[in-house]
Amino acid sequence: MLINIREGYAKRKYEQVFIRHLNDSLGSSEETRGWLDFAKDCMYITKDEHKRLDDRYDEVNAMLYRLMNNWQSFSDI
Repeated sequence: MLINIREGYAKRKYEQVFIRHLNDSLGSSEETRGWLDFAKDCMYITKDEHKRLDDRYDEVNAMLYRLMNNWQSFSDI
């Protein structure tokens, strides 16, 4: 996820390219959530640990959506 965001940010003057990288980041986030489900189903992690991590990915996805919708308001780093 981080690398997609960073790569997109480097190309932010091209709006669609940046948004595409943010979408890729969202896809990577959802892929990770799938692996979390797998880990829970295989009992590699507990249900409580799964819920804690899955809740964090809800937060991450919300941040990605906000960035996708408001990226122009973020100042240069």
